[in-house]
Amino acid sequence: MIWLGAASTMTAALLCLIFRPNGDIAAFIQHPASAAWAQALGAMVAVFLAWSIARSDHRENEKRLRDAADARREAVKGVLDECVEVLVTLNSKAAGVKFSAANVGASIEVAGSMAGIIAALPTLSLDRQELGAITKTRAIMATAERRATFIRDHIRAKSDWAHIEFATLLKQVRKHRGALDA
Repeated sequence: MIWLGAASTMTAALLCLIFRPNGDIAAFIQHPASAAWAQALGAMVAVFLAWSIARSDHRENEKRLRDAADARREAVKGVLDECVEVLVTLNSKAAGVKFSAANVGASIEVAGSMAGIIAALPTLSLDRQELGAITKTRAIMATAERRATFIRDHIRAKSDWAHIEFATLLKQVRKHRGALDA
């Protein structure tokens, strides 16, 4: 802004040199055209200042929106990372046939709570890619919850459940999570 003051001072001095009759600055100030020149100069400065203030506000607003979008994307990534961890646990228990009647109930609860957390996300503020990843992951977590419930029911009935797996679900969530990094 210092350069703006220097430019207006130099412009005023130049106008004084051009329009001062016989070297008399007082005559320039009293000249009928002087007010028009001063008004024109003031109008140009006002327009420039209004433009620069609007430009600065626009830049700040864009930065604020970018920061909010980045924070939202990181939150979505965090939820997807938690879903991956839940599915890793479910997959390792299913692969090792380590489910018991006690721990399968906890697994059902965790999978269901992740689906609930995803359902509580403000979907209207998500971009298309985030919304797609979250929607698909919610369905995957509901499927994981149903599979864990199926395992619990088969454990109680003492029937075979070894054919149930979570690896494909895990692979799908990892794919959706990776798409958000691109």
